[in-house]
Amino acid sequence: MPNYESSITNKKFTAPDMRELEVPDDSGYSVPEHLANNEANTAEAERFFQEAKRAKVTGKERLSEGAKRRINILIGAAKTTRQIELDGNIWELQSLTGKETQDALISAAQFDGTVQFSYELRKQLLSRSIISIGGVDIATFLSSTNFNDRLNLMDDLDESLLMRIYEEYIIMSKESKERYAIKTEADAKELVEDLKK
Repeated sequence: MPNYESSITNKKFTAPDMRELEVPDDSGYSVPEHLANNEANTAEAERFFQEAKRAKVTGKERLSEGAKRRINILIGAAKTTRQIELDGNIWELQSLTGKETQDALISAAQFDGTVQFSYELRKQLLSRSIISIGGVDIATFLSSTNFNDRLNLMDDLDESLLMRIYEEYIIMSKESKERYAIKTEADAKELVEDLKK
């Protein structure tokens, strides 16, 4: 029970017990369940809130998981894949996105003007293109999702095998280009009309 003393009248006042009130949170915000009441996820929670704060400041919000999945489905639909049988194993390649190709070129550009450039470019492209070996996803095959492990695999493969896989990659790239190329005059006119709209 709190007590108050008046300096003017030199009297002491006793205040009644204070009531405890609960005020509901009507903001609609709730901490995600996987972050609530779990001290092990403190770092994840901090990262979550920092990203949210950064998104609010920059005005750029991250895509929801559903949006990412839809984009991946659309991108996957546009990708070309090719299977190659080598020594009884099936190697599966897929065409690269513009971003993946750009990353490969930027990584290889540090060797521009040297003999090493063509080898590095081949290594960078194949590291991004190979998606499975022997029917096993590349991440499972390597027991790692680290991209450097993919690069190391390319360094450890036989040169003749790399050349064969790269030739198949080039064939797949050409097929992909032909698939989306304008082949007839009617296709060209249709494209021009679409651009005018």
